[in-house]
Amino acid sequence: NEHKVPVTYRAAGTSLSGQALGTGIICDISGGFQRIEPRDEGNLVWFQPGPTVEMVDRVLLPLGKRIGPDPGSTKAARMGGVIANNASGMTCGVKFNSYHTLHSLRVVLIDGSVYDSAEADHVRFEGDQKRLAEGLLVLRKEVLEDAELVEKIKKKFSIKCVTGYGINAFVDFERPLDIFVHLMVGSEGTLGFVSEGTLKTRPLNPARSSSMLLFEGIKSCAAAVPVIEEMGAQALELENDATLKAYHAIPGLPDFVYTHPDGACALLIDFWRENDDELEKVVQQVEPKVRQCAGLIDMSPFTRRPEEHHTLWDARSQLFGVLGEIRPPGTTLVTEDMAVPLDELVPFVQGLEALYAKHGYGDALIAGHASAGNLHFFIIDDLSDKKSLKRYKAFMQDAVALVADDLNGSLKAEHGTGRVVAPFVEREWGAKAYGIMKRLKVLADPDGLLNPGVIITDDPDVYFKNMKLAPAVWPGIDKCVECGFCEHVCPSRLPALTPRQRIQASRKHAEHLEAGRHKQAKVLWHEYEYGGVQMCAADGMCHTQCPVKINVADWTDYLRAAEKGHIERGLAMLMAKHFRLVEDVLRGAMDIGTLANHLGHTMKHVTAALHHLVPISPVWSDPMGSAPPEVVAEVEDADFVYYPACVTRMMGSSAVGRKSVAETVLEVAQRAGIKLFVGKDAKGTCCSQMFSHNGFEGAYAFMANHMVERMWQWSRGARIPIVCDVTSCTKTLTDELAKPLTDENARRYKKLHIIDINEWLKDDVLPKLKITSKFQSVVLHPTCACVESGDDQAMREVAEACAERVTVPLNWGCCGIAGNRGFLHPELSDGAMLYELEEVAPESYDGYYSVARTCEIGLSQRSAKNYESIIYLVEEATR
Repeated sequence: NEHKVPVTYRAAGTSLSGQALGTGIICDISGGFQRIEPRDEGNLVWFQPGPTVEMVDRVLLPLGKRIGPDPGSTKAARMGGVIANNASGMTCGVKFNSYHTLHSLRVVLIDGSVYDSAEADHVRFEGDQKRLAEGLLVLRKEVLEDAELVEKIKKKFSIKCVTGYGINAFVDFERPLDIFVHLMVGSEGTLGFVSEGTLKTRPLNPARSSSMLLFEGIKSCAAAVPVIEEMGAQALELENDATLKAYHAIPGLPDFVYTHPDGACALLIDFWRENDDELEKVVQQVEPKVRQCAGLIDMSPFTRRPEEHHTLWDARSQLFGVLGEIRPPGTTLVTEDMAVPLDELVPFVQGLEALYAKHGYGDALIAGHASAGNLHFFIIDDLSDKKSLKRYKAFMQDAVALVADDLNGSLKAEHGTGRVVAPFVEREWGAKAYGIMKRLKVLADPDGLLNPGVIITDDPDVYFKNMKLAPAVWPGIDKCVECGFCEHVCPSRLPALTPRQRIQASRKHAEHLEAGRHKQAKVLWHEYEYGGVQMCAADGMCHTQCPVKINVADWTDYLRAAEKGHIERGLAMLMAKHFRLVEDVLRGAMDIGTLANHLGHTMKHVTAALHHLVPISPVWSDPMGSAPPEVVAEVEDADFVYYPACVTRMMGSSAVGRKSVAETVLEVAQRAGIKLFVGKDAKGTCCSQMFSHNGFEGAYAFMANHMVERMWQWSRGARIPIVCDVTSCTKTLTDELAKPLTDENARRYKKLHIIDINEWLKDDVLPKLKITSKFQSVVLHPTCACVESGDDQAMREVAEACAERVTVPLNWGCCGIAGNRGFLHPELSDGAMLYELEEVAPESYDGYYSVARTCEIGLSQRSAKNYESIIYLVEEATR
């Protein structure tokens, strides 16, 4: 207020309508406001704006509840945006959107005043905010006195509509605070800040059955929607011919998706009930009726199998990213969402197809929540070209005319008005309603400081200005559409950049270079070195969430390799060739450091001071421990080869007197009657991750080949399975060695059978042991590699066999240690672990377990709890 600086509140930025960007301050709430609390036995859920929809639903899952809004971006969309955009989604329609399931909000006004509708703040609000409160009542009176406007409001909000403000609040509520908090829903940060909220939940209805129906054309498909909707389907997703073709790269879908005739159109339908018996009855009644729909040419069997259900719906959720993958490099993917009354769905679809043809966009890409008359259409074009931008402008003008003028629909159904539709709000609503919206904005934000230009604008051309471009940078990241699904799992999201931001910055750098702005490019790339290159954990977690499986770690590895000089490469190769000596030196350093640390955390202070002077030097962590004894067990008739990873060989247990991981693995195996082979030449080997992820390609190639040769020898020519005790090393050994191998080693590598310790414990060890001392409660930290490879489920099963209660924190994420990265940049791990450790801190558990010594060290240091390998849990539980 003092400086009249605009503020834009930003949650996850997944809405893609321009409302999370602006001039002035971008107030990013994703780094805080993370609390969630079910109330009234799960009938209500209280939350701050930071958690994702998925996190809230996971908290409600044990109570058999979920929230109403279910946007396709549930993994990434945050609750602040869910409220600010009046989110809905695939199944919630209008009845279960944010507005209709709202219980209460805590809001912060532009003057800093705070009001909570859950705490009966009505009198205080009406007294302290007299101008605002009385102004709201004046607007309400004007609305109610205009019968035609009231009827229009009721009709428009009977379908999905987030164009403009939710002025149905003037019809639905009487007291100023109730009116205002409901106006805040869908206000896109233009009226105030939502700091807390409470939503009414809905039953989970866990029994679900899905089918995909194929129709001969989009007209017959659209005509079937109201028929099937009347049968009680919870979801109906329309996917036209061009959209189905985009799914060709996704395996596991019904055969007709890949072979359908040109012009065909599909409906993905879902039925939910409380239990399997009820669901079976519904399916038996519905299926014959569905088969009678006019124009139906094929359908997949109704399925309740979770993996098949997930495949069908996951493909639909990832459509935006999938389309991004198939677009030509350098082009932009634009998506819009509009809605019409259900009886106008057929002309809506036909009208969109005609517009695509008229403006030369080729096949129309159309999909959407058909039961709500809500369709999304997608445009792929090079918007850096003036001619293309002019074509986009003309298309949008025609689309506005089709929906707002001809079909009485909503120009924005669920993504928010943003800047894209702000110039057309008056056209859809009329002068009277738009005038009320403008006066509302002035009442709440007299100086226009909150997200200016969003919803209310004086610029008729803003919808085609500042279009985000996507210049080609590097093939591995060019297909990114910047949807933001990756951001919430990135360990550097708090102290530095997210994967989406790394790609954005890289594209901006390319844009500067193409435009000849070399000075700006140089400055940007200099700043990018820390936040983009040095602070990337290269853990690959972004790959697990990306609809098109982009791994920004690959881009980081490429940049790290490109910046390495001849001397650095030579030193890395020297290390790789003499890794046995390196290992001896580091083991000695562990012993010396541990001894010095007995004098009063000497190493921590000394290395922290050195790191301040030389940022590339690592910082000592107290739980590192002294080097463990070397383990060798070269038995002839071994059942498994055991490979202790280099970090296991160099770093001992942080608990005084505790046996090392390798010693404990051998002890547990002996107890289970399993013979292990540990080669004496395991010393001096490494999975090669430390070289590959730091850009030392030559050293990586040398160590990868050396590693395959040793594993081939230990396993007697791939006749014996190999077990590794660090999951990230297992993943490297199984997934990342092929690229630099010689032809002979590549043939050997394909034959090797490498097993992670979690899988080995679950399948081979525990079945041969008796649980004698079950723990009450334990905490697990699956490593990022564990989750990426799917071994986190095996880890959980091992823990559940050994403990009554197993907790994987809701805020689990990559710890940011990333081999050595967290020791070089402690701030990376500080941010990555923050919410996970805050979540488990209030309760004391019997044990804390993971599957990587470096991760365990970082977690132990920051939690003051002893995180250690899961092998210790198995050993103690089976004594």
